[in-house]
Amino acid sequence: GGLAIYGGIIGGVLAAFIVCKVRKMNFWNLFDIASMSLLIGQGIGRWGNFANQEAFGSNTTMPWGMMSEKTTQYLEENYDSLKALGMNVDPYAPVHPTFLYESLWNIIGFILINIFYKKRKYHGEVIIWYFSWYGLGRMLIEGLRTDSLYLFGTSIRVSQALAGILFVDILWNKNGADGCGIFNGDIGFIEEIDYAEQCMEIVFDDRRTKYDFTNKFIDRYKDDGIIWYF
Repeated sequence: GGLAIYGGIIGGVLAAFIVCKVRKMNFWNLFDIASMSLLIGQGIGRWGNFANQEAFGSNTTMPWGMMSEKTTQYLEENYDSLKALGMNVDPYAPVHPTFLYESLWNIIGFILINIFYKKRKYHGEVIIWYFSWYGLGRMLIEGLRTDSLYLFGTSIRVSQALAGILFVDILWNKNGADGCGIFNGDIGFIEEIDYAEQCMEIVFDDRRTKYDFTNKFIDRYKDDGIIWYF
C-alpha cells in the first residue's frame, strides 16, 4: 500500500475506473494501453533502489554482485533476524543486486508487450500479459531479497505470496475481461468493439461479419475497401 507499487497501481486503477465510467470509455481498453507503460516505469524506478542502496539480496559469488557501506551496515544490524528466518549472510561479502534483476525483467517485459500488442484478441488481454509477467518475475526475485515484509511473523514473504497468487490467478482466469474482442476475419481487417457490453456470438463469412450483442445487432459490409455501418 502507500507509495509502494501495489498501492500505486490500485490507486491508479480506481481513478481510471471512475474516469471511464463518467466519460463512458472502455475501461479494459484503457487498461491495456496503460499497462504498456507500467513495466518501463517500474524498470526505471527500480534504479531508485540503487541510489538508496536498498532492495538488495543475499550473498552471491556472481561477478555482478554489489557491496557498499550501506549493504554491510544493513546485514550487520539484521544478522540475527535474518538468521532466524533461515538466511545465513556475510555482511562483508557481495550481495545480489535484486533491483537490477527486476529492472531488466520489467524492461524485457515492456519490449515483449509492445511487440505483441497488435496481436491482442480481446480488451484486457494486455493487462493479463502484464500481471503474468510481473507476477512471475516478482515471485522469483523476491525470494532473494533480505528486506522483505513477512506475513505475521512467519517466513512467508508478503510480496512473493501476493505475486504468486496473482500469477496463478491470471493464468487460471485468462479469458477476455469484458467478453468482447478484436477479431480478424476473412475480410482482412480488424475491428475493435468498444461500444458493446457483452459479445454473445461472432459469425464470419466472406463478405459479412455479424456481431450479435445482448441488445444490438450491427451488420458490416465491405465494398471496395469501404466498411458501411447500419
